[in-house]
Amino acid sequence: MSISKVDYAFKICVFGESKVGKTTLINYYLTQHFDIDTKPTLGASIHVKSVIINDKHIKLQIWDFGGEAHFRELLQTYSVGASAGIYMVDLTNIDTVNNISEWISIFRHSASPIVGLKPILMVGGKKDLESQRVLTKDDLMKYKGQFEIFDIIETSSKSGENVENVFELLIKKIIELY
Repeated sequence: MSISKVDYAFKICVFGESKVGKTTLINYYLTQHFDIDTKPTLGASIHVKSVIINDKHIKLQIWDFGGEAHFRELLQTYSVGASAGIYMVDLTNIDTVNNISEWISIFRHSASPIVGLKPILMVGGKKDLESQRVLTKDDLMKYKGQFEIFDIIETSSKSGENVENVFELLIKKIIELY
């Protein structure tokens, strides 16, 4: 899609532990294709997509951050000026919420040190693996309240379930706060 006029440009940071599905979520959103052989993100990667929502032309800059502990410093540096964040967890791995406090704190401090809080959407990935699920909806709701996350959505990058909805919901929230 070629968009000559841009009404909004938003920077979205996608962060969370390693192997939760951040890169596959982004890749599915960009290509509508699931790649089983996705390699871990080393550092950060940036993707751009243009979309139209509610007749508004929007350019997204999507930052995908590696989930290893030593990459958290990159989130601190490169989330400056972000419009919003996606904190991603793996619904089949309870350990993926162990460092939620640190991830959210880094993003919040860096993305909006002076102005109001930037919205964070919690995304539970690997919804297609329901039989292996260990993080319940109640668990996610507890984190939502504790960390001022504006909403939660569960996805499957394998089936594509709710992938488009993640970004549409986040974009609408950013515009609402704009």
